[in-house]
Amino acid sequence: MILVDNALKAREQSGKPIRVGMVGAGFMGQGLTNQITHSVPGMRMAAVYNRRPERARHVFHYSGLNNLVMAGTQSQLDQAVREGTPAVAEDPFMMCRSSEIDVIVDVTGSVEFGARVILEAYKHGKQRATPAFRASLRTAPYLRAGRGKPARAISRRESTRQI
Repeated sequence: MILVDNALKAREQSGKPIRVGMVGAGFMGQGLTNQITHSVPGMRMAAVYNRRPERARHVFHYSGLNNLVMAGTQSQLDQAVREGTPAVAEDPFMMCRSSEIDVIVDVTGSVEFGARVILEAYKHGKQRATPAFRASLRTAPYLRAGRGKPARAISRRESTRQI
């Protein structure tokens, strides 16, 4: 973890943190936002989408981020992220298309919807993360075909193994 910690500190010092777009604002999303905001220098929660926008606002407020932008258009989202202002996105696919977002995290718990978001993120060259094992299984064949190399999903047991 020292290599990752040092790389994140370097990004923080250079003013280029990893900008995370998150889809879903339930318990997992709230915890992830709080963790990134308070414990991960070099990374920031740039935008959140939830089907109920008040939940997305709550996730930011819970983490102490109160100055928010409600982004209804691609340009509003991109400008907010560029300026470092957390954004509540009205459309999850805007985050996937945004050149200002580096990573898309799906914490919806919905396999079908999560798979669509992950595939859209892949189409736009984004790094992707999801704790939803079923969504990983559903998208793996498409991702493998697009890269020309094998892709595999990581099981819950594997993801909790100490490195």
